[in-house]
Amino acid sequence: MGKTISGSRSWLGISGAGIQPSELAKVTTILALAAYIAKKEVDLEDIKHLVIACSIVAAPLLLILLQPDAGTALTYCGMFLPMIAWGGASPFLILFCVVSVLVSVATLFGTTSFIIALTIAAIAFYIFRTDLFRSILSFGLVAMLGMTVQQLIGRLQPYQQKRLTMFLNPESDALGAGYNVIQSKVAIGSGGLFGKGFLLGTQTQFNFIPEQWTDFIFCVPGEEFGFVGSALVLVLFLSLLLWMLRLATLTKNRFASLVVIGIASILFVHITINIGMAMGLFPVIGVPLPFLSYGGSALLANSVMVGLVMNIYAHRKEY
Repeated sequence: MGKTISGSRSWLGISGAGIQPSELAKVTTILALAAYIAKKEVDLEDIKHLVIACSIVAAPLLLILLQPDAGTALTYCGMFLPMIAWGGASPFLILFCVVSVLVSVATLFGTTSFIIALTIAAIAFYIFRTDLFRSILSFGLVAMLGMTVQQLIGRLQPYQQKRLTMFLNPESDALGAGYNVIQSKVAIGSGGLFGKGFLLGTQTQFNFIPEQWTDFIFCVPGEEFGFVGSALVLVLFLSLLLWMLRLATLTKNRFASLVVIGIASILFVHITINIGMAMGLFPVIGVPLPFLSYGGSALLANSVMVGLVMNIYAHRKEY
């Protein structure tokens, strides 16, 4: 069910409006995972508890991958690791998660990169091993994950596969898959130090950049307000994230602290990937920039999350 936009069936049409459930589910997933980890009897070193924690995130994650929407799914992965680390996961478990991400990303660049990443994973598991069996099991799981990601990438539409790898050399298809990235980089670079002025950007005002109101919104302040305006946007985002991290350390409620970390992680992943896409540093995977990109579901979800953080701040001294 739902309507398909840009090859992804991610929206429900309700009374003429498009609602994206995966955006709203970010809030509930953070709350559910935080509620579970915050329980006194939960120990993330226990395999049973760890599997349950993974399942809480895996349930929406798999549904989102079936749409398919790799960009939104990635934000769920970016939220999981900081939350379990904050919840007391062991260094070996954190290493396992980091290596899993490394191997998954390496699969985007072909078999050779995948093998190199697996070799690095094997060395890391051996150096930081607690016992040999656990390290071998972890390596096997990472290898299976990498092969699963390869299969999922194979199920993507050809244009979606191109978008994932085109960031390495967008000029190879300058009028096709690399067009957006090239035009976005031109817009940001042409802004110079102070920009061309409000509504005076040629690349953006003449619509040389498709989707500039969503995925490539960062090129607009980059062209119209230059380096100074872009830096101001980054400083504002950084201030918000640092405030959240400080709140997470100050609040006396374990559940509330985990919620703040989860929300900060989600926002950080969105900010990093979206700006990286606009500057050609990351693949184009359709991740909006919080509070700037067009999109009602994302704005609602982000507003709810920041509202939760503000509520936690108001009750930070309560147990």
